[in-house]
Amino acid sequence: MQIVYSQKTGKKSEKPVTITGKVMNKDKIPITGAVIYIDNIRTSNITKSDGSYKIKVSSSVINLEIRSSEYGNCETAINGQTKINFTLNGDNSQASIPGPGDKVNGVIVSSIDNINPLEVRSIKVLKGSAAAIYGVGGTNGVISIDLVNGSEKNK
Repeated sequence: MQIVYSQKTGKKSEKPVTITGKVMNKDKIPITGAVIYIDNIRTSNITKSDGSYKIKVSSSVINLEIRSSEYGNCETAINGQTKINFTLNGDNSQASIPGPGDKVNGVIVSSIDNINPLEVRSIKVLKGSAAAIYGVGGTNGVISIDLVNGSEKNK
């Protein structure tokens, strides 16, 4: 008598999960234009004028993060939730940059470690009056990185 064990090769298809919610500041005012990150990777999704968002993610995704240059960042584990609301407390410690600033698709970030080089459209160094719009954080210059959007990735 023989017993044989085997595994199927190839990927198991994962059904996408839709997550919705609202992003508010500590005064319960909706935050518009906050960027949504999935497992530390920037998406092209941003919050709407009422602070709402809707995003489809793989069922294997672990973390959802909201980043706002004005109100700071907030991250949470998804853990099977389909509705996740965020309240950003206005702590900009993760988004402010001493010395040269990094700006990715219009959002000031403290690190560019998680940017896939294949998703970079352009990199610009802003100095002087061009960097002045970033206030004190842009005093020593700003590195502006523009990423390709979702429709450009498929080309």
